[in-house]
Amino acid sequence: MDIFSEIEAVYQRALLLRQRATESPVQPELVEDALRELLFVLEELQTSQEELRQQNQQLIAARHQVELERQNYQVLFELAPDGYLVTNRQGKIYQANQAAAELFSIPKSYLINKPLMVLIHESNRQLFQTLLLTLNQSDDWEVFINKGNGDKRTLALSVTQVKGLYDQEDTLLWLARDITERKLAEAQIHYLAYYDSLTNLPNRYLLLEHLENTFALAKRSYHYGALLFIDLDRFKTINDSCGHDFGDLLLPQVAMRLQQSLRQTDMVARFRGDEFVILLPELSYQQEIAALLSQNIAEKILTSLTVPFMLEQQEVIIGASIGIALFPDGIESVNELLKQGDTAMYYAKKYECNKICLFESKMQFNQERV
Repeated sequence: MDIFSEIEAVYQRALLLRQRATESPVQPELVEDALRELLFVLEELQTSQEELRQQNQQLIAARHQVELERQNYQVLFELAPDGYLVTNRQGKIYQANQAAAELFSIPKSYLINKPLMVLIHESNRQLFQTLLLTLNQSDDWEVFINKGNGDKRTLALSVTQVKGLYDQEDTLLWLARDITERKLAEAQIHYLAYYDSLTNLPNRYLLLEHLENTFALAKRSYHYGALLFIDLDRFKTINDSCGHDFGDLLLPQVAMRLQQSLRQTDMVARFRGDEFVILLPELSYQQEIAALLSQNIAEKILTSLTVPFMLEQQEVIIGASIGIALFPDGIESVNELLKQGDTAMYYAKKYECNKICLFESKMQFNQERV
């Protein structure tokens, strides 16, 4: 029986005593019992009131602490150097901090209730939608965004699902960082490591990486390819007579003509100095046809390089010696293939300028060069 029921029972007994008092003399012991019960109930009521008062104070203190923590969180949220956004499962923005607004170059008030999708660059929106649909408990993505000033930037996004916020079944907390400069630095490092800065062609290291993969594939598929070693004729004479700066003007134009002579699947690299190497993958399943096709491409290259170059209003005429090595053709390693191509080029240059030479087993390797 709760305290209110006990009070009601004592009250009913008091009414009964009053009624009996009008009918007959009241027995003293009954009155004493009723008073004792009423006193006991009053003491319990006071105790309960004190407990309720203490519980109420604790509740007020707890609510005050929660409010302080909420305010502290809001301050940290607003002052965080990284962009933070809170969205629903579909990407509708409920909350954004100042860093996020600055990240997108958009006023914070504009972000609220807008779909995050509209901030993603057009080229990434389909991918972003797919990622939202397949989101795990947490994920890390890299996407392009459109800034309010029109700039295209790269963002690293970390997203975590949180339950219970904004009365939503699933709420997403986003951490956004602008990594554009970092990606540019990484691209620059990659470029310096794998590309020739003068001609913008792949360098020796990138060529060797592709050659390893292409050579392994050719051995598995028995699909013949070819490696063309190209050495420019009269380049040293031009450098000596006109200066190295003049030669540096010539090499990019040579690189451009080489690229124009090739298929999209081919690769041309500046191997060293005035030497270039061209990788021709998947020419034919038949060795004879592969040899013929590679020689046709080499002749096309020779023709393009014999057309005079115009440098600083001067006409410059060069030529080239080209060595060809087919693969796999029983070759065991990329290093052996490189030696064959270099040796064929050496023979082409040794006996005649503007000559094409296909490697033959009777040729002796030029051991000192590769």
